[in-house]
Amino acid sequence: MDTTLASTNCIVARVVAKGTGSGCPLYTDSALVDYKGSLIPSASYPAGYVFDQSWYGDDYVESSARPAHLAVSGVVDGFATALQHMHIGDNWIVYIPYQLGYGSQAQINGALPAYSVLVFDLHLRGYYRAGTPMPNNRAKEGEWIME
Repeated sequence: MDTTLASTNCIVARVVAKGTGSGCPLYTDSALVDYKGSLIPSASYPAGYVFDQSWYGDDYVESSARPAHLAVSGVVDGFATALQHMHIGDNWIVYIPYQLGYGSQAQINGALPAYSVLVFDLHLRGYYRAGTPMPNNRAKEGEWIME
């Protein structure tokens, strides 16, 4: 019997809220996103160790959040995959296996151990597609798409 474990090279996403936006960011786009990144819950951190977030406090409040401008191609593979399937206004909780996260390397001065499963709470607010005219004249070339 073969006991080799199959590699988990996929993300798991739970759709918390569906947005009304049309289109999704491409790998070459930038995204305007509110996010909270944490490790999967453990005995030490029952809610998961939060290592980064774009809003203050535990609860997300859009009006007080400071969205991050991120290049889709500049984030870990699992995060990029999620963004490319989200619509503006979507809120997803995304579970990213270590293969699509930071892999076998510890991050942030060891605060994120190697082989960590990452959990991101993502709120897509807009995206920017430089150099490409938008369909239906919804945005001029090089503008943020916010709806």
